[in-house]
Amino acid sequence: TGPDEEAMRLIASITSDNSAIYYKNLHSKKEWVSSQLRQLLSLEYKALDLPLIADELEENDADRLRQGVIDLKAGQEHLRLEVKDKKGRTLECQGRIADANSQRHLILWFQDISERNQHLDRAKGESQALKKEVQNMSNLLNALPIPLWSREPGLTVRYCNLAYMEACEEIPESAGLDPLEIYAQGKKLAQKAAETKSLAKERRHLVLHGERKLYDFAEKPIDGGNGLAGFAIDMTELEQAQEALDAHRSSQSA
Repeated sequence: TGPDEEAMRLIASITSDNSAIYYKNLHSKKEWVSSQLRQLLSLEYKALDLPLIADELEENDADRLRQGVIDLKAGQEHLRLEVKDKKGRTLECQGRIADANSQRHLILWFQDISERNQHLDRAKGESQALKKEVQNMSNLLNALPIPLWSREPGLTVRYCNLAYMEACEEIPESAGLDPLEIYAQGKKLAQKAAETKSLAKERRHLVLHGERKLYDFAEKPIDGGNGLAGFAIDMTELEQAQEALDAHRSSQSA
């Protein structure tokens, strides 16, 4: 026979729905195993007790379960173990001793978490692969000699590559500006791109490493309204070449 009505209410208050349950009244020594636990462990015995249940586990885990029950009886508040049965499945075992009607009740409940652990292992592997891809992409962007950055919808720079950081450190105009802004009008260009929802460009001179440089700055909205992407291209050599060409033409026409 199963637990009395009071014991069943106690079990329901502690375990989750459809739990595979082992119950023992430590006063009357009455034991009960739910049909779910019988099905989980493929137990055919008419009378079941804890030693028979433990026998369905791998030897080391059976010992851990027995010790866990001893600890519960000695006053440990809650038992939680991952154990393997002889079929190689991973089971989560939880347990408590509850007091009711001046009697102590041992309740263990089991759940097959093999599939859940497999999902977690796959998710962990995918997460590690994604982190590696992100790191590889970060290394690639940091290897590029041109400043690259992205902005939040509020226009604050949320990511930049190494070239951008170095530009911020070397350009005097950057000192005292909002974090990671290369020049004072940077946000104005970003605001224009956000308002027009299109590419916004600007060419300006900056002092970098003590030298006057010409840069083309650009900001473009990211699809989906997830902020802006920006880049800066050093046009100094092109400007110098143009100046040299203009000087040559002037000398030829003189």
